[in-house]
Amino acid sequence: MTDDPLYELVDTVHGRMLVNPRDVYIGAALKEYGEAMFTEWTFLKQLIRRGDNVMDVGANIGVHTLAFAKEIGPEGAVWAFEMQNAVFQNLCANMALNDLENVFAYQIAVGSETGAMHVNNLNMRKRNNFGGISIDKIKNETAMQKIFMHKLDDICGHAQIRLIKIDVEGMELDALKGAENIIQTSRPYLYVENDRKDKEKDLVQYILDMDYRVWIHWPYLFNPNNARGIKENSIGNFISKNIFCQPKEMAKPVGGLEEITDVQQLDEYPKTA
Repeated sequence: MTDDPLYELVDTVHGRMLVNPRDVYIGAALKEYGEAMFTEWTFLKQLIRRGDNVMDVGANIGVHTLAFAKEIGPEGAVWAFEMQNAVFQNLCANMALNDLENVFAYQIAVGSETGAMHVNNLNMRKRNNFGGISIDKIKNETAMQKIFMHKLDDICGHAQIRLIKIDVEGMELDALKGAENIIQTSRPYLYVENDRKDKEKDLVQYILDMDYRVWIHWPYLFNPNNARGIKENSIGNFISKNIFCQPKEMAKPVGGLEEITDVQQLDEYPKTA
């Protein structure tokens, strides 16, 4: 215990949230601007409707989870997955603060198979990008905490899914492989982080092979038209490197985004967002 509070209560565009101000990107943005990844959200919002079912894989403290849950309403559902203990607790607190009953939260890792591993707890009182922590960085066979890995098919395979958003720090392909049945039956939109140069071609090729079309979407974290009207960018030119994927049978052109039809196009990146 300490007299220095771990969290601060902040009013955001989506509702009241507890944030860790030591989180150098998401927490800092929410505290200063009252929003985080809002440009990303405005894109995702166009893909969902009231009553839809959504999966937020790598939910962090629930910025998108909260927005999804309010947008789809009580007729729909959001499955949120976050493996880090303190971050998961923060996620659940934010759902409770907003009286949401349509979010199902799981503290698990997601992958192409089931299993378990021991992981370290992060020091949440030290400045860090808590949303950028991969499994490899916290694995520790002697750690006290044990988390389980599951396939998304085993948890959400019974539901018709409209959108799967995945941000799991290099494990995106494994997560998709564990959602093969959902993707085949629901044919959801996919919005997937793709920021690992050593993995990006395999990830995109896998999605193309599932008869999807793929577009590049690299939104900035800072929104100059943010809720508080603050023009000073104190968080830098941080971007989210994502791909937006539509099943071929229902795909429509996406204005302003570059389509990837061959993974060799990825050699041209990085470009500016």
